[in-house]
Amino acid sequence: MTELILCEKCGEEAHFNDTYCAYCGANLKIQKNAWKAINEPNNTTNLILDGQFLEVYYDLTAKLKNLENIDLGFDQHQQYFKQLSIELQASQEKLNTFHNFTEKELKDVEDLKKITWKSIKAGVKGNKDDLLKKEEAEYLNALNREESLKQDILELQKRYSIAKTEMEHLSRLKKQKYDYNIQLIRLIDQVCEGVPDPIEDKIEADLLQLKNQLQPISAERINLKNALGHISNAQQHFQFTLNKLGSAKGLSDWDTFFGGGFLADSMKHSRMAEARNGVQQAQRSLNRAYQLVPSLPKIRGAQVEEMNMFWDTFFDNIFSDLNAREKIIRSRHSVEQAFYETQQASQWLNSRIVEKQQIFQGINSKIQSKRQDLIRERKRMIENALKQQ
Repeated sequence: MTELILCEKCGEEAHFNDTYCAYCGANLKIQKNAWKAINEPNNTTNLILDGQFLEVYYDLTAKLKNLENIDLGFDQHQQYFKQLSIELQASQEKLNTFHNFTEKELKDVEDLKKITWKSIKAGVKGNKDDLLKKEEAEYLNALNREESLKQDILELQKRYSIAKTEMEHLSRLKKQKYDYNIQLIRLIDQVCEGVPDPIEDKIEADLLQLKNQLQPISAERINLKNALGHISNAQQHFQFTLNKLGSAKGLSDWDTFFGGGFLADSMKHSRMAEARNGVQQAQRSLNRAYQLVPSLPKIRGAQVEEMNMFWDTFFDNIFSDLNAREKIIRSRHSVEQAFYETQQASQWLNSRIVEKQQIFQGINSKIQSKRQDLIRERKRMIENALKQQ
């Protein structure tokens, strides 16, 4: 049997007589450390495989062996169950249509029985009895179709009920398999953790490296999502501010061109005060977003200009009214600009979240695959240890 070695560069297996690694192309002849490492007998004999461990190990292994095809069976039955559900729903909808048609045919028969020969002669040609027989035949035909479909639906409902029960049973078995797998993995980890094995050590190192890569991606993704929440709050506050400024603008137009007086001035200044509060709330949300994601696109600060209520109210004239109106217009333009930039920042965050999610899923898939490799290697270690006992 050809002896195997490990490539120092990529960690993949190679034959002892190979000159170059088939995976990364590295020169194997100068990698003496890797040769030495794999040719040393691994210490699987150091595994503590007592009677209690073996009892649980064999029990879980046997249970998983009995359930090895449950995933495939579950998937196949799930497709069958879904198809039955679609057929049953379609048949029930068809039955409603048939029932409505049957009701219509019955009404035609009853209406024809009520009319007299004189009314038939005045409106249509033909014999009333013939017309009645025709309508009754159409009604019976529709009724038979409806009854036939009802029987088909009853049969479908029986099959659906049986399939649902089986689906529940398979779901329980699938859950059992998952639980047994978790128990077996914990048992294997407990026994094999820290026991030297060159292949296992390489897998563990790769797994640790992947987890280290995943950690900052996960943290950044959380920050992006939280920042998006703060940006959404800022948008809501800016929208509130725009509504208040729109109301203030209407009051200002009334005051300027139609002589709104003291009441209009008071309401106008109240709306402006509410608008300033809305901008302050929005800015606080933006500050929190920037703390989480400093690279967030720049959003210029919105400003709602201060107005002199004493001057505008007690020295009310066309000049003070026009001055107040211009301040409202400038304030609204400033907030609209900030609102637009906030929308742009929201889009930027969403795109970054999608990007990080894809990277996260990719690394996580590699972790799951590497974790399966580790489980298989540790099972191999246990089997080797059992052979040596």
